[in-house]
Amino acid sequence: MRTLLLFSASIFLASCVFAAEESAPQGVTVTPQGLRIVKPAPPEQDKLRAFNWSPGTSVSLLVSAPQGGLIAVDSEASKLTMFLDDKRTDLRKEESGQQGFGPSSGFGMMPSISDDGKYCSIDVEAPRVPTAGATRVAVAGELALSVASQKKDFTAEGVALKKGTKVKAGQIPFTITAVGKPDWGDAPLAVTLEAKQELDAVADIQFFDASGTKIESERSSEGSMGFGEKVTVTQTYNLGKKVDSCDITVTYWADRKKLVVPFKLVLGLGF
Repeated sequence: MRTLLLFSASIFLASCVFAAEESAPQGVTVTPQGLRIVKPAPPEQDKLRAFNWSPGTSVSLLVSAPQGGLIAVDSEASKLTMFLDDKRTDLRKEESGQQGFGPSSGFGMMPSISDDGKYCSIDVEAPRVPTAGATRVAVAGELALSVASQKKDFTAEGVALKKGTKVKAGQIPFTITAVGKPDWGDAPLAVTLEAKQELDAVADIQFFDASGTKIESERSSEGSMGFGEKVTVTQTYNLGKKVDSCDITVTYWADRKKLVVPFKLVLGLGF
């Protein structure tokens, strides 16, 4: 019986092997780069959680695109179709009595993309931990990515840097919601822009003084709030020069498109 169980587990794992290079479009590959398993803390001892993290199982995925062009991950459009251990426990389903303690099944909301657009890291999460004695987990699904390579600039000229000013540069309308000294750092001026939609189409925002000289700037913070189909996104920029007005150039991705990348991976301690 033990031999039969080991053979069945081997067949299960073999069926999950995935050659990303052969199936993913445009040479994009998906590989594992991290595995985290956190059991629930003892009752009424939440401060004892391992790694100070929520109970459950998480796999960090690394998306590689040799040609670059990765600009965003659509977590809501991405699909998680399988998250099993080698005892066929569905890690997406909470254990009895676990309700509300672990993360929801799905993709993390904060993917990280390299500056050159060649790499992206995103987590896959499930609320359940593998069954005792399990040695591997298998995860599969589809990643919905935004990719682009060409850009186009739009400029709003003579923008008054004061609260309430509307900024129209290209397809996305912005409103300045705050101007003043930054909350931290030595920059002489911080400007906060607000949009009522996601900013995946925006590649960059730059500021220029009256003479056309670029004002050094750095995005110091970004926030997003949403309810249903409504979303508000804010970005704060620290400017290296204090001015009362300036030109604001918004650079958009001109050829943005969706790319769906399937993945199916098996992870053990030696992945």
